[in-house]
Amino acid sequence: MTTPQQPPGKDDLRELGWDIRTHYSSPRDDVFPVGSFGHTRFTGTPLWMDPDSGSFVLILTNRVHPSGGHSIVRLCHDVATEVACALLAH
Repeated sequence: MTTPQQPPGKDDLRELGWDIRTHYSSPRDDVFPVGSFGHTRFTGTPLWMDPDSGSFVLILTNRVHPSGGHSIVRLCHDVATEVACALLAH
């Protein structure tokens, strides 16, 4: 389930059920390395995992309540970046 799968000629990179590198991959942030993967959210609960370091970030948010759809993409990216920096610091 973690082997890249995508149609030829497509730039988005996904695995079976997981996101690797797409325009939805904001929880990957600027720190999680190649080989990490996750699930991005419509409703606001992104999960990103790095199997090499055994670390992950899960952000519990809800973009559909109360206002019905404010974007939290930047917030998820920023939170994931800070968490990844703390988790992956050597």
